[in-house]
Amino acid sequence: MGWSWPEIKEKLQCPKDEDAQYENTTWCNRDLIPIPPDRRTYGVLSYFGNKMLVSDRRSDPLIHFLGYWTVSGSCISAWSTGSTLLAFGLSPQQAIAVVVVGGVLAGLLAVAFPVVLRVFVACMWFGMQAFWGGQATSVMIGAIIPGFAHMPNYFAAGSHLQTKDFIGLVIWMCAFIPGLLIRPEKLQIPFVICFTFFCGSCFGILIWAVSQAHGPGKMFHEPATAPNVGWAFMFGITAILGSWGSGTLGQSDWTRYAKRRFAPTLSQLVASPLTIGATATIGIVVTSAARDVMGGEIEWNPIYLLAEIQEYYHSSPGVRAGVFFASIGMVFSQFSISVVLNSVSCGMDMAGLWPRYINIRRGAYIMACIGIATQPWQLLSTAEKFLSVLSGFGVFMAPATGILLADYHIVRHYKLRLGDLYTGDSSSIYWFSNGVNWRAFVAFLAGMWPLLLGLALSFSVFWALSRCFPPTGLGLESSFTGEEVIYGVPKSDVDNENETQLQPDATAGSSRQGQQSARNLSSTADGTSSSSLNLGATSSPANSSSSWARPLSGELLSPLNHSTEAERWLTQGTSPTAPSAGPLGSTDEEPLLLYTLEDNKNRTAHSMGLCAEQDTDLLASFRSVIMNETDGVSADVIQISAGNPAYKIPPVHFNVLHDEFQPADDVAKTRASENIEAMVSPHGPILVRLFFKHVHPVYCVVSKARFLQAYATEKLQIPASLRGAIYGLGSMFWQQHPDAPRPLQFDLHDLFEEAHSSLQREFHAPNLWKLQACLLLLYERPADNATIETPRTWIFSSHAVACAQMIGLHRDPGSWQICPWEKKVRKKLWWATYMADIWSSVCHGNPPLIYPASFTTSKPSIEDLAFDEDIPKELAHMVDDSSTSVDISTTARFLQMVELSQILHDLIDSYYLDAGYEKSMADPADRESRLLEVKKRLENWAAMAPQCVTMRCAEESLAFRNNAPLQLAFFATQALLFRALMSPAKPTSKNDPDSSLRRYFAQAVGEFQRFTLFMDEITLACLHSFWGGRKSLLVMI
Repeated sequence: MGWSWPEIKEKLQCPKDEDAQYENTTWCNRDLIPIPPDRRTYGVLSYFGNKMLVSDRRSDPLIHFLGYWTVSGSCISAWSTGSTLLAFGLSPQQAIAVVVVGGVLAGLLAVAFPVVLRVFVACMWFGMQAFWGGQATSVMIGAIIPGFAHMPNYFAAGSHLQTKDFIGLVIWMCAFIPGLLIRPEKLQIPFVICFTFFCGSCFGILIWAVSQAHGPGKMFHEPATAPNVGWAFMFGITAILGSWGSGTLGQSDWTRYAKRRFAPTLSQLVASPLTIGATATIGIVVTSAARDVMGGEIEWNPIYLLAEIQEYYHSSPGVRAGVFFASIGMVFSQFSISVVLNSVSCGMDMAGLWPRYINIRRGAYIMACIGIATQPWQLLSTAEKFLSVLSGFGVFMAPATGILLADYHIVRHYKLRLGDLYTGDSSSIYWFSNGVNWRAFVAFLAGMWPLLLGLALSFSVFWALSRCFPPTGLGLESSFTGEEVIYGVPKSDVDNENETQLQPDATAGSSRQGQQSARNLSSTADGTSSSSLNLGATSSPANSSSSWARPLSGELLSPLNHSTEAERWLTQGTSPTAPSAGPLGSTDEEPLLLYTLEDNKNRTAHSMGLCAEQDTDLLASFRSVIMNETDGVSADVIQISAGNPAYKIPPVHFNVLHDEFQPADDVAKTRASENIEAMVSPHGPILVRLFFKHVHPVYCVVSKARFLQAYATEKLQIPASLRGAIYGLGSMFWQQHPDAPRPLQFDLHDLFEEAHSSLQREFHAPNLWKLQACLLLLYERPADNATIETPRTWIFSSHAVACAQMIGLHRDPGSWQICPWEKKVRKKLWWATYMADIWSSVCHGNPPLIYPASFTTSKPSIEDLAFDEDIPKELAHMVDDSSTSVDISTTARFLQMVELSQILHDLIDSYYLDAGYEKSMADPADRESRLLEVKKRLENWAAMAPQCVTMRCAEESLAFRNNAPLQLAFFATQALLFRALMSPAKPTSKNDPDSSLRRYFAQAVGEFQRFTLFMDEITLACLHSFWGGRKSLLVMI
């Protein structure tokens, strides 16, 4: 039976990875998604050279000899671009100067090229490179079989194609095509082989030529023969730019495999002009010397030169051996250059044209067919024609390059929105007018008209058009979540939510400075500083009752250049002008202001949602000085993001309230603080050390360095609830401290009660410190007779959710004008609250308070979680050596728990809510489909979990015992999943072979066996580690 057309289309689609988290669409396939870390195999030197000797596979290469630019710049075309200049009429010295200037310029123009033009240029280049490879193969065979070199030509004389060259081309193509099966990230070793052979060929020919001619040749002492040296010189530069411009542009296709952001920079600046210049210079010297040795016309092509050398020496055995080995280098060189500059780049560009059916490999096959169809032997027949072809490429490259430079650097200010790059409709900001950016076409045509001035003119025209008719979406870019950093594959459900705005960096000396003078210059922990953060509050009772809050605005200023504007504000009480709103709160007219919502004495910033008493859009219409200029009020409204109505992003405001506690509350907080310190004295520092050694690696919600800095300088300024929570959790591991003098003299439950007592009053002024305390107190030690968490655990988790929402953690801070460190902490604490909410929901059988539509905060990245984990030297004595720096297993553990919590949330929504249960009973097929999707995600989670969070870590490692709670959470989720799949588990279901119970029971038993193996891996060290609130999980299983 024949296949139907839909089946044929499905068969023709590009293959996907087994664990792929993407779909082949019109805009996406495996080769177009961001590269996962395991495929990023190129380090800083890898672009300069790939590894030939590696002592440890986990380290960077020790010796690099070959890489992108050493392969790209060491080839026949690099040789020919120099030697052809001699045939064009330049002297050898002038030709070398052209090569050096053109090579440097080519190394500086590394930008992307429009897809269609890139495909056109790559196909043309491949045709020429393949033909040279075929000719080199022909010479190599002729060195073995001399009669092959004299084979009669059966093609027409005007075709410029010899039969022997055609046979060599077929053989070369047969060897090249299988090489396309090697993935780009695995090509280092093949490059080493190719480069080694080519270097041997170049230096072998150079040594022969210089030794036979007794120097570089007489051409170095002869004047140039070009009728107009100046124009010939410029023509040579443009030819080299046109030639290597595609190589510099193609580097962007390889920088995707970089381990670090600036890894390719060195090769672009050094290896590019070095290798191109060295190879072309060798070509110039050899061409000059070879003319003296053999006479005749200038032979600019090294392949033709090898054939002539064999003829000159009448195919003697020694010469044939030399020509054979030299031609091997040329053949291998063409293999490498065709892969590096043509097949990968063109394949990737073609994949962008039709991702559903074309990937890099298929695109390379198409390129090979088109490249041969261009009849490259016609393009390479003469030196003038060859240079004209190379220079002609620049006619297209220059205006396109100018457009891209203007668009990325000037118009969009280095910001891209990742999700919209994969969207093919009007919802994408890159859709423009029905998918066409007319500004680019106008600028491109304008740039092509004056040819050599195309770059400058197209740059100016495109920038001017974008200025007059600005495209939509300027100022938006995409941020990456921690999960994407680990796995490298963005998930479709977060692409459009992750919007962030780059803030300019302003270094202000030490990252942890002491308190400043009356200016109150707050130094952030990541090296930036925001000044003018003092709200003008004083600690005197007289002022606290009547003073009014000033806006939390401050320019990015260092201690050495504090502005007079800020000075005037602090001394005279006049508020500085707020910035005018840009697309996302930025402005071109005034310096960018940063706010801080934390550490403002006697002031607390409360989030104002869309349903607040003041309309946010109305507030966005006024300057902050207008909203807050009335004396005698105890609140200010500040705007920290102007939003973007075009993209449904509302303005964001906070209401900064003056903290006014009842006298009884102040007395109660002071008493709780004193009681807590009296209980733990003099062991407080030891308990802090134990907390960060045993609890923090499992539950990293405390800003470590920030807490330790405050604890060392102003301990009592830390909320008593947070100090009590850290003391209490740390005391659970008192017996594991080697210097524990004696048993602690206080009752742990009394300590936690004092912390709770203080927290209930501190909630009047919520902030990040107090939310951290609330999250930690969820895991206080329960009563000895409790088999599950007490009901108040559920109540405390709801307190945490309310606290987080009051301070605005449920809103993504990416585009906010707040300090960068605060963005990181806010994201981390929101997702810690999310996890606490869903697991409390499971433990008590109640619906979660947080649901997907109730927040927009993107998941934290590895960098977000690593913030504040490195302890400065002056504070290192406060923690163990294992706690002084960031631990990748700690951050990975948090991210994995976030992912698992999201899966659990979807499971709860699918079955365990009343509305979901009713729907699932009415439509069992839909229920099963949704649950099987959750099952697939859970299986992927287990399969893709990093090694550092599994029970397979080294048993002596601290990570081994700290991973047990995460793995237990996985098995608890799995138990809930199979409980839902086997529902309804009625007595009659056991006898019904079609019942869900019968169909999934065997799978459930198999998974339970994995749980028993997990329990066997639990050691005494695991049991003595921090598990948090996990009793209910064991009961659930």
